[in-house]
Amino acid sequence: MKRLIGVALALGLGACAQGNLSSSSLFTQSTPRPEAVVVTDVDLGSDVVLLDPGFSARLQRKTANMAPHVIREQLNERVRQEIVFSLIAGLRDAGMQASEGSEETTSLSQPSLIVAARVRGNGQAASRGQRSLFSSAAGAKSQVAADVELSFFSSGGKKPATTFVAEPDAKAKIGGNISGVTMPEKLSPEVEAAARRIGRGIARKIVEYAREKDWIAKSEAPEPKPAPAPAKKPPKKPDPDKQDS
Repeated sequence: MKRLIGVALALGLGACAQGNLSSSSLFTQSTPRPEAVVVTDVDLGSDVVLLDPGFSARLQRKTANMAPHVIREQLNERVRQEIVFSLIAGLRDAGMQASEGSEETTSLSQPSLIVAARVRGNGQAASRGQRSLFSSAAGAKSQVAADVELSFFSSGGKKPATTFVAEPDAKAKIGGNISGVTMPEKLSPEVEAAARRIGRGIARKIVEYAREKDWIAKSEAPEPKPAPAPAKKPPKKPDPDKQDS
């Protein structure tokens, strides 16, 4: 009898161990690597003010009698484009297949990472009773941040991945044209730089998340180069005048 009870307990414990292992593996199973990154939605919050008189004047010259509210809409869309394309460029630089699109046009058979972001004031301007600016004025600083939401989209449906706040990337390369992109109208350099910095800041945070998930290889920091040895000064030649004296 005791032997039968021992066998039954052993079988029961083994079944429990198997059950615990399978349920644990469900939670520890890593998310498969997305084959594409799709930027579906980037908006500018109502607390962000866009000031670019140069852009507005160029647009007004091209299309006479354009209503002021239409010019504001065009400027808003143009800044949004600059953020999106800078974000995509930053992801591609890290080896991620990124593009702009929508959930409706994303294939369920292709695992994809969906990116949505809202650019808003970072709180510094609001604390002074002001609104955050994208301004072409000399010395103006854009005090913005972005609330970013990542979702995983596959045949199993859409599942939330993570959320985070991205700050502008002050070290980002912002000069020149974005490869493969033709912009309809140039922004003023200051507004363009501000838009590109927040786009690159979002991209940097996504790349960090992808590296944590082992979706892309972790970059290895280059070994610091040794400082060059100071050049040896040649010995001073004796002064002939002093030797004769």
